[in-house]
Amino acid sequence: MIKVSINLPTTNCKNKSFFDSFMPMKKIYYFIIGILLLFIITNPSIKSFKDFIGSNTYLGLQRTSNFFVCSVFSDQGHKYFGIAENFIDLRKKDFVSKATKDSIKKAMLDSVNRVDSSSRHHPYYISDTTADGLPIFKQK
Repeated sequence: MIKVSINLPTTNCKNKSFFDSFMPMKKIYYFIIGILLLFIITNPSIKSFKDFIGSNTYLGLQRTSNFFVCSVFSDQGHKYFGIAENFIDLRKKDFVSKATKDSIKKAMLDSVNRVDSSSRHHPYYISDTTADGLPIFKQK
């Protein structure tokens, strides 16, 4: 009688780390490749940029850089960053939005026009406005 023994590799669960037991490296690579493919597939085209701008023609529209997962577009000197079929305007913007500026202006005007308890008006008046549209106060 011939005896055959097969030595199968065994894994010792005590030696596995928490990370290895729940997320093998192969799955991480598949996940990263999947995300990269998603960004490559959704990299905006010049046609989608034209639709975003609302232009009827491609005149003046160009893709200045293509990184395969994202692109940089320009329209009449204004640059836009495109990723996942979305566009972000790269022009320098104020940190205060127009709605916030309007609410600040309204609050300032209300404080000037408000009458205090002794029925006297505020001792300041609006002399001019700044380039942002905010009032400049001067003392009466």
